[in-house]
Amino acid sequence: MKPQFISTDAGEELVIISRTDYEMLAQRAAAAFDEEANDVRAAAGAEADLAAGRDIAFPLDVAEAILDGESRLRAIRKWRQHTQAELAALSGLAQSAISAMEKGGILSGSLSAWRDLAKALNVPLAVLIDA
Repeated sequence: MKPQFISTDAGEELVIISRTDYEMLAQRAAAAFDEEANDVRAAAGAEADLAAGRDIAFPLDVAEAILDGESRLRAIRKWRQHTQAELAALSGLAQSAISAMEKGGILSGSLSAWRDLAKALNVPLAVLIDA
């Protein structure tokens, strides 16, 4: 059935559609509302994590480097503008250990070493070791 358009005495335009079309539109609107509500909840959760220090917002180039395969540790170290030697001095770890951890990921280095790096880089530990 094609929609029909009518005007009220006050000049308001109305559309008459079939019940099937109406139900389809109502379902689409509900799905869009649910998706938007989910996005709002996710954004609120992310804001809460940032505010509580459980997460950190990175510049786009850091996120892209990580997505392109660079280790999180290296990308964050470079973002914080530290050489491996500088990070070694800040964290109390050997530069060679930092190099190995950048190459080997979370499987290299102790949890204590990762904590020291997170503290030196001023990021939550989970940011460095999140797989």
